[in-house]
Amino acid sequence: MNKNKKKILVSLALAMYSVCGAFAAENLPGQSAPAAQSSGSGEPQAILDLLNGQAPAPAVSQPVNTIDAFNPINPQMLKAGNELSQQNQLASGQPVQVSSFNGSAMGQSMAVTDDVAENLRPGVAFMNAMNYDAAAPYSVELTFADLGAKHGVILSPGQLETGLDFTLPVDKIVSAAKLILNVGITEDVARRSSHLDLLLNGQPIGTVPLNNSTGIARFELDLPFEYFTTANSFGFKLADDPEYGCLIDYTNRYKITIKPDSILMLEGRQLKVDADLNIFPLPYLDPYEQTKRTVEVVLGAKPRPQDINASSLLASWMGISADYRGVKFHVSKDELPEAHCIVIGRPGENIGGITMPEGPSVSIIANPINPFFNVLLISSDEYDGYRNAIYMLTNGKFGSNTRSFIAESQKIVGRESYDAPKWIATDRKVYLSELLRNDQSLSVQGIWHNPISINFRAAPDLYQLYGFPADLYVEYNFPLEQWMDENNSWLNITLSGNYIDNLPVNKVGLLENLWRFAGGDGRQESRLIALQPYMIYGDNSLNLYFDIKLKSNAPCSILQENNIRSIIGANSYIDLSNTVHYAEMPNLSFFVGASFPFTKYADYSETVSLLSENPSNSEIQTLLGMAARAGNATGIPLYYNSVVMGIKNMQTAPQEIWNKNILAVSTLKNRKFMEELVENTPFEFSGSVFSIKDMGPLSFEGGFFASLGRFLTGQWHVENLDANRYLHSNTFWRGFLSFISPWNSGRIAVVVTATDDQQLDLLIDDLDRPAINNKVAGDVTLISGVDNIRSFRVGDTIFTGNVSMLFNLLHFAGSHEIWLGVIFLILFFIFSMIISSWLKKRAVRRLNEGDDKE
Repeated sequence: MNKNKKKILVSLALAMYSVCGAFAAENLPGQSAPAAQSSGSGEPQAILDLLNGQAPAPAVSQPVNTIDAFNPINPQMLKAGNELSQQNQLASGQPVQVSSFNGSAMGQSMAVTDDVAENLRPGVAFMNAMNYDAAAPYSVELTFADLGAKHGVILSPGQLETGLDFTLPVDKIVSAAKLILNVGITEDVARRSSHLDLLLNGQPIGTVPLNNSTGIARFELDLPFEYFTTANSFGFKLADDPEYGCLIDYTNRYKITIKPDSILMLEGRQLKVDADLNIFPLPYLDPYEQTKRTVEVVLGAKPRPQDINASSLLASWMGISADYRGVKFHVSKDELPEAHCIVIGRPGENIGGITMPEGPSVSIIANPINPFFNVLLISSDEYDGYRNAIYMLTNGKFGSNTRSFIAESQKIVGRESYDAPKWIATDRKVYLSELLRNDQSLSVQGIWHNPISINFRAAPDLYQLYGFPADLYVEYNFPLEQWMDENNSWLNITLSGNYIDNLPVNKVGLLENLWRFAGGDGRQESRLIALQPYMIYGDNSLNLYFDIKLKSNAPCSILQENNIRSIIGANSYIDLSNTVHYAEMPNLSFFVGASFPFTKYADYSETVSLLSENPSNSEIQTLLGMAARAGNATGIPLYYNSVVMGIKNMQTAPQEIWNKNILAVSTLKNRKFMEELVENTPFEFSGSVFSIKDMGPLSFEGGFFASLGRFLTGQWHVENLDANRYLHSNTFWRGFLSFISPWNSGRIAVVVTATDDQQLDLLIDDLDRPAINNKVAGDVTLISGVDNIRSFRVGDTIFTGNVSMLFNLLHFAGSHEIWLGVIFLILFFIFSMIISSWLKKRAVRRLNEGDDKE
């Protein structure tokens, strides 16, 4: 190689190495690009290695006590990817294989040196090439909907590029990746014969043609695994069609949609995580996980109520931590899985070959089945010790390499009714800024932006009489630009998918138009909107979108301008102070939406979790799943839940236990337990037949006065016959039953049940599906097959809430128009009789007075 050629190659290699260092610095906040090390010959050693085909990963320094999943970039791979992305010729109309890298085939392993690994991820023990293949394999398929794009990724006319941000677990290394893109292409777009450049973390990974006029084009791309980090971004940029960036069209003729069923396929290895309480909840939960994770919980051969209660408490905290991703649990007894697991039991108890340590305490050790995994041990004799230990585990600040601690007494204050942190306040105005996440603001930039989405929860039993609505006050400012079509631009407002209002740029009206024509200020900058009762749910999403339309002669540069701001004012608020807590119970839609009525007290201090004397693994893990949902709904762990096992123990429990709401979990296999539980309720379980009683006004079920009450209130229960037929027509089913508590007529019981454990195991996943969740209602919900669901109202109800007698009267009048008419007629008849009697007496008196005068 002559000297000039070598200089050119060195310069090119140095430039490529700088790009890699810059990319690493860009993707690791606070990091700088690594400096090249010089060799004795005066050339940077990394450059010489690159020329020789050896490109080590750049070393990256990390601050202490942080965990990052940065996979180093290979400069040679970067060069190869750029070259291949330019050389690929893609056939139209057929699935396209875009191979970005040689050697990135599925299943390839990647060696990581110990020194680089320890710098990259403190707390995560990396393995070298010798034992890397012994690590647990990792594979996952993530749709774009899983990555957060529920409606896909859209490119509209005038928009040249868009993207999708997503994260990957910190304890996984990607060794192979594939992307399957389903792209919706309109006929007008196909005629333009454009191409779409694909980028991963800013680096090109391929180009696909947009010339398929059949509607959906499918592309398959092998991705460079070296590009993946903890925080990632797909970029989609329209190529070779600059006119598209200047199009002004609102007809969807030129819309490009990357469908939500597009798939990212990943394979790799799970990394060994140090046994260190400092990094808890790793490895059990990962805040960067995009999908629901399953947590293994191990109990003793005969778990006690306090053991199950401790499991529920920890499950509720994990439900809070998992947030929108959710969490599942798999329970086993006296048997360790070959996985990360949590073991809960009394001190000295032998569980799966492990003798539980003295308690109350928490410790973490290597799994004796496979030391690659960890076992978290939580031990205590009593529930108070468990509560203190779990509180310290989830709230404590531990130093590095903390393997265990002894729990000390903690002051955990009980909650008041309706004080869940995740529930919006109902005694004052709540400003929209209070409801924002840390990564949100009340302003958006440019023409192309996402809606300002403000999620909030409300107590499910909020009630408003018509005429006293809640208030939504919105201050807003559109950009003051001549190119904006002010007559067709709006601030779109929706609440939980329901249309609320379109707020105009300018005030509307004849006088307002004349004033604006005369040069006055006609801008509208605020609106007070009435929110009616049916608009507020337990789980709500307020979306505000500045739908800015451009004039046909708007300059092209405006479409890409990001210096334009649209703002929601800081004084915008929601005011629910006109609402009261009042509801007809039982209501299963409240239960699946917010675990209500149990979450009225967010710490479950007014709840009893009821199981059979020997619950199955499926029944316990279903209870844990329900606890996780409750924690997620309120933001408070279930510190003061009570667990009772067996009807006999419930009957002999103190009065304070009877005065609580009951959450029971059991399959029909526990025949005696279910028979005793549903006795004196609308349900009947005799032998192996589960039925629903006739609760009509003429059945006299529950006594004469109960039947009379049903007749007077219109609760004739005409659905009972249909519910019974549906129940008996399905051999296998799962679902929910709810009724007035047999131990306290002012409390509610909810039974999570199924014909067997296999059906019960499906329930938690069922509740994550809107098609199922949205149809749960009444006091009986039965699910069979995949998505066959029916809900019925079959039993008596009560009204809960602290309201006045006048409120009760107005509610009754509004809910029972027929009886209101009957009562009015009766009152009118009585009033008429009184008036008639008075008039008769007056007439007699006048006649007598006339006779006296004569």
